[in-house]
Amino acid sequence: MNKYEYLAELRNNLSTLPKSEQDEAVKYYRGVFNDAGKSNEQSVVRNLGSPESLGNKLKNSEGNLTEILYETGKNAKKTSDLSDKKRKNLLLITTLLFPIWGSLALAVIGAVFLMFIGFTAIFIAALILGVALICMGIVHMIETVSIGLFHIGAGFVLSGTVLLSFMPAMNFVFWIFKSLLKCGMHLLKVFIGKPEVKA
Repeated sequence: MNKYEYLAELRNNLSTLPKSEQDEAVKYYRGVFNDAGKSNEQSVVRNLGSPESLGNKLKNSEGNLTEILYETGKNAKKTSDLSDKKRKNLLLITTLLFPIWGSLALAVIGAVFLMFIGFTAIFIAALILGVALICMGIVHMIETVSIGLFHIGAGFVLSGTVLLSFMPAMNFVFWIFKSLLKCGMHLLKVFIGKPEVKA
């Protein structure tokens, strides 16, 4: 159950209260949810209890609505405060360990970049070799036809293999790079958290 469903059910359960008190309660708990953030919605729901039980508690407040709101809201906020502390601690640890994980990240990025450069260099060298074999084959055709044809055939096979395998190899390198980038972004979201937009 998300906060919108929870608040809608809560309002239904408060239908016997005056509209001003319903609005006050729903507005207050909307603030509790917003303060906790989207990632802590389920914790707030667990701490508040079901909308029915919370609605009954508020209906039986006998003029102490503000006091009941404060008490139940305070219990619901405990989890989000703890979560914020954990997030701050994680951020601090991440910052302190930056020399280690930063070096590893740079090493991995460097390895992927070198892989890209290495593949490109190998493919260019193989393509040049293929073209050279074709040229040698043409020259050898004058002296010995069989040797010339062998060189021309080998040159075409080598050049064709290079041209056919270049794009898949580059796609593989880019796939590794994109996967590492996604992994890094996911870890960044986990450590820093996504900022919540308050309604």
